[in-house]
Amino acid sequence: MGAGANLNRNSDNLIRIVQSLSAIAQENAASTEEANASVDSQNMLIEGFVNKTLELKDVVSKLEEETYRFEV
Repeated sequence: MGAGANLNRNSDNLIRIVQSLSAIAQENAASTEEANASVDSQNMLIEGFVNKTLELKDVVSKLEEETYRFEV
């Protein structure tokens, strides 16, 4: 086997390795996008919970004020 054949085989191996790494990078990018979408969705849900909690706090405060009014 000559040096040229060796070089071709090594070049082919290198190309396959680079293609494999490229495919892995694309899969990682897709997974990262999915994870980001999930985190965004969770952030929106948490923000909604916070807003509803603040609304509930206001209702409780108003209810306490009304209750004190009847106690006096």
